[in-house]
Amino acid sequence: MSLENPELRQLAKEDPKQFLVRYPKRVIFDEVQRVPLLLSYLQGIVDEDPSNGQFVLTGSHQLELNQAVSQSLAGRTAILTLYPFSLAELAEAEVTFESFEEAIVKGFLPRIYDQNQRPSSAYSNYFRTYVSGTSGSLFN
Repeated sequence: MSLENPELRQLAKEDPKQFLVRYPKRVIFDEVQRVPLLLSYLQGIVDEDPSNGQFVLTGSHQLELNQAVSQSLAGRTAILTLYPFSLAELAEAEVTFESFEEAIVKGFLPRIYDQNQRPSSAYSNYFRTYVSGTSGSLFN
């Protein structure tokens, strides 16, 4: 369930209770930092039923996500860090590279590999979007 979807995000913002009736438990809320108020309602649900794994909360902007979760769900969460695939996992999935250098440059952002993007552009865009917030290119 992605809260990047404008209709779902609007429902979650306008009527969080009704939204959670639609998605009561065992659901993944992606981009949950987009609707911080929803976390207060999740806090109430988790306080009533403290069983683990009712909700998985993810988001692409980790600073915003961590801030939102720490305000409403402190002490009620487990934080997991997902790392990129290892070279062994890539090989097991039959994703191969001609050299170690190619693996380093092309192997860790899926769209570079899947869409055969220029790594310099993809990493520059990634950095600008998530790290610096600027429009300058790093690799050109």
